[in-house]
Amino acid sequence: MQDGSTGWTVTEGGTGERALWLEAFGGRPYTIDRVKHGNKPIRIPHLSVTIIGGIVPERIPAIMGGAIDDGLAARFIFLWPEPVGVVRPKAIGDNVTARKALRRLCDLEMMQDENGLPVPVTLLLTEDAADVFQEWRKANAEAEKGASGLHLLHLGKLPGILLRIALVLEHLWWCAVGDTAPPSKVSVDAIAHAAEFVDEYLKPMSERVCGDAALPIEERHAAAIARRMVRDKVSTINTRTIQRDWRLPGLRTAGAIKPALQVLETAGCIRPMPSRDGSHVGRPKADYEVNPRLLEIG
Repeated sequence: MQDGSTGWTVTEGGTGERALWLEAFGGRPYTIDRVKHGNKPIRIPHLSVTIIGGIVPERIPAIMGGAIDDGLAARFIFLWPEPVGVVRPKAIGDNVTARKALRRLCDLEMMQDENGLPVPVTLLLTEDAADVFQEWRKANAEAEKGASGLHLLHLGKLPGILLRIALVLEHLWWCAVGDTAPPSKVSVDAIAHAAEFVDEYLKPMSERVCGDAALPIEERHAAAIARRMVRDKVSTINTRTIQRDWRLPGLRTAGAIKPALQVLETAGCIRPMPSRDGSHVGRPKADYEVNPRLLEIG
């Protein structure tokens, strides 16, 4: 149930919890009204929560596929970068300067309303920044026409995300330069850098994550097996190795592994090479030869 003056009211059950996280994305007012609180509502004037965490790629489809279509998943920024090799550090971070910059951010004060209560500071865009942002919005709206599913929903949230990133950049630049007044507007440089980051990094990441989530289960499993084959540079594989040794998420049974191997076989990534252990007569081992070209990818 929604209260126009205080925001959403939590009710018992999962839908109320999802409403909380939806409201937290916008920093809006929120009221928690439950019996266990003694019938005394807890009112949060500006609900704002930052969530950061990690998850294995194989778990993403299950989470997205089971989500209620309320736009909650589209509000997250999903990143799926390529693995990076182990590199020895060659520089020492300047912790003193970093602490000073962080302290400046922490010392920023909120404004006060007519009742003396703290309220967030609102920063407007400069005219040049507003022009650049408007042109980017038009281009992003065109990109939405060719998208679908979760990726389409994510594109719809990117204008607001871009503005947040620009605001963060503006304050990061400010807190690192010294004794100057806090930002009063968002500059064209901040908008331009944020737009470049969104276009060149966040959008490709969204396509990768959302595209994988839309694949059928056997294709997702096949991709997981292929990544492991490339990583380990294996020349042959079989169901037993995948099931007992690799223990990939969702691939713990022969019933799940065999359809994935069929996908890989159809794609030309592997081919059957039945064999038997020693000279014993019996069922042949389900061995597969890995296409050498696939291993060249890694």
